[in-house]
Amino acid sequence: MIIVLDIGKTNKKVILFNDKLEILETRKKVFNEIEQADGIRVEQTKELESWFIEQLADLAKEHDIDAISITTHSTNVVCLDKDDNLSIPTIAYTNEAGKEIDQLFFDRFGNFEKLQEETATAAIGSMINTARILHFAQIKYKDDFAKTKKILFYPQFFGYVLTGKVAIESTSLGSHTYLFNPYKKTYSRIAEELGLTEFLPKTISKPWDVIGRISREMSERTGIKPECIVTTGIHDSNSSLLPYLINNEKEFVLNSTGTWCVIMRPDKDVEFHKEELGRTVYYNIDAYNAPVKTIIFMGGAEYETYSKMLEEHFEETGMPEYEKDIYNKVLTESSFLYLPSVIKGVGIYPESKPMVVKNGKRYSFETLESSEEARNEVFTDRKESYAALNASLVAQTVVALGYTGFTGNGSLYTEGGFVNNTAYTQLLADSFPDAEVSTTNLKEATAIGAALLAISALEGVDPKDIDKSICQIEKRRIPHSGSLGTAEYTKAFTHEIIS
Repeated sequence: MIIVLDIGKTNKKVILFNDKLEILETRKKVFNEIEQADGIRVEQTKELESWFIEQLADLAKEHDIDAISITTHSTNVVCLDKDDNLSIPTIAYTNEAGKEIDQLFFDRFGNFEKLQEETATAAIGSMINTARILHFAQIKYKDDFAKTKKILFYPQFFGYVLTGKVAIESTSLGSHTYLFNPYKKTYSRIAEELGLTEFLPKTISKPWDVIGRISREMSERTGIKPECIVTTGIHDSNSSLLPYLINNEKEFVLNSTGTWCVIMRPDKDVEFHKEELGRTVYYNIDAYNAPVKTIIFMGGAEYETYSKMLEEHFEETGMPEYEKDIYNKVLTESSFLYLPSVIKGVGIYPESKPMVVKNGKRYSFETLESSEEARNEVFTDRKESYAALNASLVAQTVVALGYTGFTGNGSLYTEGGFVNNTAYTQLLADSFPDAEVSTTNLKEATAIGAALLAISALEGVDPKDIDKSICQIEKRRIPHSGSLGTAEYTKAFTHEIIS
């Protein structure tokens, strides 16, 4: 049996798999951030650790656990002192460092564009870059940070808890951290100049490498046999990508949708075009230490925010069914658009202010929130309002896909929250008539990827050499409907943002 510890930003899961990658049991709990007296929000790292150990002990009563694999969201790092206690709290990436500290970072290491080219990292928010969290910690918690003896990314911290062995791997290190040099595949200049390399593991491992066997203390505490191995761990987006890397030999792009829409295209080299600099365009590093061009925007957050507004306005829940004629009208007229982003400063249009444009008139998000009169002017027809919302999300996706280098050929897979949004998936397919556009049914893709690493470690083989029958991805191709597509609408969308 295999256990995956799957740590999302909101949901934390313990998932039990058999050797055929069938999910036998899932346990889930939410651990929200806690705001300290100083106003800094921190993760409940130690509480999460205790809960995980309790779940492991409970599952071990009935199951023989052979391997544990760990996948977590990016950015979080744990700083430990000489006694393996937290030297500083685990700072949540939702904090703001403040303009002064942010400016100190870029004055010291270079501007956004320089660092984007040097480390393949985009400046995302104020703290969604690990180096900026640690730079903030060195200032905010100067005396406590000075006690630090080990720095571990979240997957490897929990691996350390289980084995007592330290490790690091490239997917976490290379996920918009500023700490990785993607050209030399080593720690970056920023990591060295911040004085972090003395606290980080010297060797960069593969995600399916074995950190070690579960420690004697943890074996006694949980009842898991001492022969149980623990893998190095993997960043969650790269974990989701792994099944597709294993199953695909031709070019593909993965459109992973949710609160954050993460669009990933495996690439050979790190290369930015001038117009990409300053936007949320960067490179992840995949399980094979290869670059993955990545673009993120908060598509799910946009949809949830506006759909809630529409539900309240029309006093009706749920999205209307897809009707081709209504969508063709919205696309043809290209005069009803939702502009990003409800979370300011992120995505491919970081300077854009959230608003709705209708018939040439602009309504800010704040105005729509506060003014019933404005909502009555804009949202006159329920079906049309939802059609424009979906068309705007597809337009943003089309632009993002262009930044990945997707040419409209090859395969485009959509997974996650938008899979069941028929309008979104159909418009996306109609936007790329020469591509194989499909949705996939891979449930718990992040955990599946981590479980594949455990099987790889148990069998002592590369993940690509695992029996493919246990990780088949069921794809549902979306046929081109002959509709107008989104080309003109996307032009209008981008024009309104730029103007």
